[in-house]
Amino acid sequence: MSDTTTVRGNDMVEIVTFYVKNTLLGVDIQTIQEIHPPQEATQVPHADEEVLGVMNLRGEVITVLDLAGILHIPTTQTNREGHTIVMDFEEEKIGLRIDRLGEVVRAAHKDIETTPANVTTIDPRYIAGVHKTETDLIVLLNAEEVCFGEKQTV
Repeated sequence: MSDTTTVRGNDMVEIVTFYVKNTLLGVDIQTIQEIHPPQEATQVPHADEEVLGVMNLRGEVITVLDLAGILHIPTTQTNREGHTIVMDFEEEKIGLRIDRLGEVVRAAHKDIETTPANVTTIDPRYIAGVHKTETDLIVLLNAEEVCFGEKQTV
């Protein structure tokens, strides 16, 4: 399991879940600084296609990335005006645009499984593991790899 699914006391992790299209994803709550309601990002000329733009977060400019584009999840939305999950890394703060929020799920470390080898729809380096609930399968993201794996520049 990667650093982005850190286990806290009692061998538990809290996972914030969200959707991109109909794909249920999650990240460790410790990687999230805050979640913003729909807000348009200011486009930056000549930025990579995964960069939706920048946004002013209380005087700090953060890059907003299109999570659907990074994960190659087909979508019909063109403006991607969903919520923005702001991740705080040592290097910088990065926003990931998502379609809608899910809920916070608590999971035991032992219940987080490695990604099955036949999962080919999402680049495996972006996946930290999977967690099965009674009704869903949550794909846990390696948030740092998603944000910095192929360094996004503005």
